[in-house]
Amino acid sequence: MNDQLKIPCIFMRSGTSRGPYFLKDDLPADVQTRDKVLLAVMGSPDNRQIDGLGGAEPVTSKVAIISKSDEEGIDVNYQFAQVKIDEPIVDTKPSCGNILVGVGPYSIEKGLVEAQEGSTKVVIRDVNTGMKIEEVVRTPNKIVAYEGDLKIDGVPNPGSPIDINFLEVIGSKTNKLFPTGNKIDVIDGIECSMVDSAESTMEHSIPSITSILFPVGNNLLVLDPITSKKLISIGDPGLGTPSIFKSPS
Repeated sequence: MNDQLKIPCIFMRSGTSRGPYFLKDDLPADVQTRDKVLLAVMGSPDNRQIDGLGGAEPVTSKVAIISKSDEEGIDVNYQFAQVKIDEPIVDTKPSCGNILVGVGPYSIEKGLVEAQEGSTKVVIRDVNTGMKIEEVVRTPNKIVAYEGDLKIDGVPNPGSPIDINFLEVIGSKTNKLFPTGNKIDVIDGIECSMVDSAESTMEHSIPSITSILFPVGNNLLVLDPITSKKLISIGDPGLGTPSIFKSPS
């Protein structure tokens, strides 16, 4: 016996990211304790993540937490966690489409979903966003296929394709396609549209800026994704006509 805690996981490359996939029941139920475990698993905080599975890059410092779903029509729940490299932070607010790809194969491998001949459908609830996703995994002879001819940018070797259908993408963060209630808003003389579909974005005609909406309480914050500078705040997005005002930097 030694002082190491053994927790099973499957370490997978998924899309252009990679990381360990855990069963929720295998991790501590207490969130603070769970986060300490995930930090230790990935080797954070450390720029090299030398003591863990992290690869010292954001795309290789990701975790998937999977559980069998009790919701009708949903096979499994998927919670994504971004483990900061140089800070003791586990962020479960965003989601990750790359890590999502591996949820189907993982769920079949762990027996959460029974493999079918030829291909197997896995219906997933994204806990981070609330979205419902359907994945179709190739399962010849009822075994997950990993080898294949599909190539994607950023990955040197081909693999087996996985089909993904996003079934509930409108209003995933704010429960509205147009969070402000308007199809077009005018901010500082610029016409733009706030759209919440899969990702929450501010659409406009300035090619150098693509901003992301983050709901905070009854407000939406619009951030520049490059600088993370707060651009504007939109008050009460779900309550009538919103007020739009400049926020301090």
